[in-house]
Amino acid sequence: METWTFVTVVVSGVNLVLLGALSYIWISNYTKFRSPHILGLVIFAVALSAENLAAIYFYFSMEMLYATSPTAQRVVVFLRGLQLVALLALTWTTAK
Repeated sequence: METWTFVTVVVSGVNLVLLGALSYIWISNYTKFRSPHILGLVIFAVALSAENLAAIYFYFSMEMLYATSPTAQRVVVFLRGLQLVALLALTWTTAK
C-alpha cells in the first residue's frame, strides 16, 4: 500500500470513529426528544459512514480510478483531511 493510500485509509478510519461517537450522542438525544432535526443528523452520520466504509473497501481492493495517479491521491488525502477537520469541529460542538 502506498503512503498516500495508507494515510487516506487511516484518516477515513478516524472519520468513522468520530461518526460513531456522533451517532451515539445523536441517537441518545433522538430517543429523548424525538426531534426531526436530530433524526436528520443521524441519517447524515449513517450516510457519511457508508461513504467512508466504501472508500476504505475500494482502497483495499485497489479498484479506484485514481489508484495510479499520485496527484489524485494527494487530493483525496486533502479532501479526507477536510472531512476530518469538519467532523472534529462537529464532534467538539456536539459533545459540549
